[in-house]
Amino acid sequence: TIWLEDQISGIRDERGTLVGLYGVARDISERRRVDHALRESEEKYRLLAEKTNDVIWTADLNLRTTYVSPSIERVLGFTPGERLMQDATQQMTPESLDRAAKALADHLAMERDPDADPNRTLRIELEYYHKDGSTVWLENQVGGIRDASGKLIGFHGVGRDIGERRKVEQALRASEEKYRLVAESTNDEIWTSDINLNTTYVSP
Repeated sequence: TIWLEDQISGIRDERGTLVGLYGVARDISERRRVDHALRESEEKYRLLAEKTNDVIWTADLNLRTTYVSPSIERVLGFTPGERLMQDATQQMTPESLDRAAKALADHLAMERDPDADPNRTLRIELEYYHKDGSTVWLENQVGGIRDASGKLIGFHGVGRDIGERRKVEQALRASEEKYRLVAESTNDEIWTSDINLNTTYVSP
């Protein structure tokens, strides 16, 4: 089978009465095949964006969100529509906003370097507001969006909830600090060695 797109008009006699039709038919089979493939691709990536636990986003050069995946509702409580209405000051804590602004300034400064890698990425941890009033730490992997000429026009990123990881890291640091204080304050000598009795640690 072949798909044709028909442009049809009427044929009228000298009195203006419709007496027939004429048309031009164009083969659009290839266009329909491409459209179908595009819809399948969009559906696949839409499912990925909806099912992932990471937050996929794009933003303009002012850090204004231009797209965010539906997963944001699971992670931060906001719907995509609500997120698009928020500016950066409503999205993250002041400390994280300062960190993001500095990273943006550094990234834009690198644009003046002709040898800078246009595909460079940045990993940055930022603290975001949750809809319920709490905060959530996300690790963002950020890259640039460029137009056909290579000019930077925005950013894309993937944010992953690292709240649990940060709790573990904080607990580990607290534990290490506690045992460091014990090792430094004791009158006993605490030491470790390898199997050949080479000292690998000794307390102060």
